[in-house]
Amino acid sequence: MTSPSADDPNDEIRAALQAAFDTPRDVVARPGMTRESVLRANDMAGHQVTVTEPGAPIYSSDGDLIGMAEPTTSTGTFAGLTITRAEADRLGLNEKEVPNVNIV
Repeated sequence: MTSPSADDPNDEIRAALQAAFDTPRDVVARPGMTRESVLRANDMAGHQVTVTEPGAPIYSSDGDLIGMAEPTTSTGTFAGLTITRAEADRLGLNEKEVPNVNIV
């Protein structure tokens, strides 16, 4: 097996695929949940929340997007949050600080 040369036709294909599927350089992965968001979820457990789900897309007979169905809004009780022990350790949280968060 030989290594690709400078004029390997697959190099152009590889470059195109990398350009199409690589994460843009200005997109930075978020570190996950923050301590504040877990504390906020802990405080919200058991309270009523309103959730709005977007409507389904509506397409023409040609397959073009022509609109969206109306969103659906419902009210329910926030049941809480589950995080891993590693996530809790990363955030410096324990069961006493967040009694309404399940740590597994």
